[in-house]
Amino acid sequence: MNALSVLLGLSLVFAFSSPLFEFYRRSLAEVFFSATVVPSAVEPYFAWSMALIGAATVGWAVTNLFLVLTAFGRGEPWSFIALIASTLVWTFLEVLVSAEMGAQIETVFVLAASVSVVLPTAVAWWITVRPGKTS
Repeated sequence: MNALSVLLGLSLVFAFSSPLFEFYRRSLAEVFFSATVVPSAVEPYFAWSMALIGAATVGWAVTNLFLVLTAFGRGEPWSFIALIASTLVWTFLEVLVSAEMGAQIETVFVLAASVSVVLPTAVAWWITVRPGKTS
């Protein structure tokens, strides 16, 4: 998931205005502007805010990558809890706000992304460091 998160983040930074994100831009334009396109006066801000989200996504993915490569590898229980907890907090807050604003496309995306992080992390925790596990 980390490599996909990095790619997604970079594409938000550098390619949000490209046809790659046409469906997503249209969905957000319908939710926030009742139109099929973002108004031209708002487009620079919209692209800038998506680039910031992309940059944060890349940073979060790189942090998680190092967590997985170091602490997970040593079987440190806190590392599994940290990744699952941070993902669930992000998921809860983003789904809450997205649902309140009517951005169903974002809610679906966030839930899918969350499952793709939490499920394999929980399985790795279960296999490697769960309480009561015998070597």
